[in-house]
Amino acid sequence: MRFMMLLMMAMGIWVQAGEVTLVYLVRHAEKVDSSDDAGLTEAGQARADKLATFFSRIPLAGVYATEYKRTQLTAAPVAKVAGQSVTVIGAREAGSLVKAVHAAKGKALFVAGHSNTVPQLIEMLGGPEVHIDHADYDNLFLLMIHDDRAVLQNFRFTP
Repeated sequence: MRFMMLLMMAMGIWVQAGEVTLVYLVRHAEKVDSSDDAGLTEAGQARADKLATFFSRIPLAGVYATEYKRTQLTAAPVAKVAGQSVTVIGAREAGSLVKAVHAAKGKALFVAGHSNTVPQLIEMLGGPEVHIDHADYDNLFLLMIHDDRAVLQNFRFTP
């Protein structure tokens, strides 16, 4: 509940600004091992399910993940509650995702990425430099974009 109140306050700053694009970005949930295409641990699946519960109250126009299982498994429950399918964009194809964000002006999108791709996307979309530690799975970033300005809010999201 506290998270929702903070989120609404953050969004309220921009309500009068017109069409604001909201981009929610998370690093994938906890993975089972360090292999290239690892799945999620039980804790990771619990985190993905908790994200779905949260996003069931937010209308999403798109849900995106990279080609790796861990991002797709993180995004899948969110996509299901949003009535969307997960759109896969390669981890090295950030420009394609930036185009998708710009095409979704005034809408909300969810992106599951990696500790290196989420910060890259935030910067490419006009946000500040951020760092995600390899052991950190609790960040939920909200990037609010209006015209050529972007404001970033960082929330801690724990299952």
